[in-house]
Amino acid sequence: MIALLERGVPTDEQGWLNLAWRLPTGLRSALIKELAAGNWIVSISDTGWPHPGSVVVSMRERFHATRRAPPQGVSWRAVNVPHYWREELSENSGGTEFLLIT
Repeated sequence: MIALLERGVPTDEQGWLNLAWRLPTGLRSALIKELAAGNWIVSISDTGWPHPGSVVVSMRERFHATRRAPPQGVSWRAVNVPHYWREELSENSGGTEFLLIT
C-alpha cells in the first residue's frame, strides 16, 4: 500500500488509491508515515465536506509519526470530541481543505 502511494501514478484499478493521490503532497506524506508506523486507514472519502473537492481519511489510531513534526504545510490540531474525532492533520490546497482524522 505504501509503495502504491509513493509511486503517485493515478489508476482506475483502486478507487481509494485515486482519492489518496488527490491529497496534497504534505498530507499524502503524513499518511505514508502513519501507515509505515503501523496506523491503518479506516475510511477515505470525498463527500464534499468540509469543502467541495475535499478528501477526508479516517485513521484507526491516534497519529504516531506526524503528531509532533507534521510535514511542511500540514497543521496538527487536537479536537478531542468523542462523537467526531480526536485529532486531525489538515492541509489547504487551492482553497480546499484536506484532512486526516483519528
